[in-house]
Amino acid sequence: LEDTAPTMGKKAKKTPAQPKKSALASELRGNRLDLSMSPSVRENGVPVTDLELLPRATDVDLSFNNLGSIPETFCQLVFLVKLDLHRNNLTQLPDEFGQLVRLQLLDISQNQVCVAKEFGPKPKRRYTTVPNGDSNGDSFSQHNRQVARRSY
Repeated sequence: LEDTAPTMGKKAKKTPAQPKKSALASELRGNRLDLSMSPSVRENGVPVTDLELLPRATDVDLSFNNLGSIPETFCQLVFLVKLDLHRNNLTQLPDEFGQLVRLQLLDISQNQVCVAKEFGPKPKRRYTTVPNGDSNGDSFSQHNRQVARRSY
């Protein structure tokens, strides 16, 4: 066994603390993080803590994960520009969604989210639900492709 006791008269060396590394870092391709159909996300929910450690991930795909909700803490990921949430089981988005001030594209198609909602304190900042290719005119059908875009 090695003697790990400090030597007389010598100070033990302190190793600098390593910065925390996200478990998702290996999945990052440029600024895109594809977590679609992720067994981990399906089982454990949105990995907000890991996402916070990846501010380069401005384009995140969480589609096809059976998510029933998005945690309020997700809204702290203010670096997001594109967010794909299609094909989940979302019924609403957190009220704090307006904190995602850089978000330009949000895909919430094929969810249970049925109405456009204003987010954030500024009346000029809002998301508009836009139907894509609806053949029956029902623009809020859960089977429609709904894309919310930031409009100013």
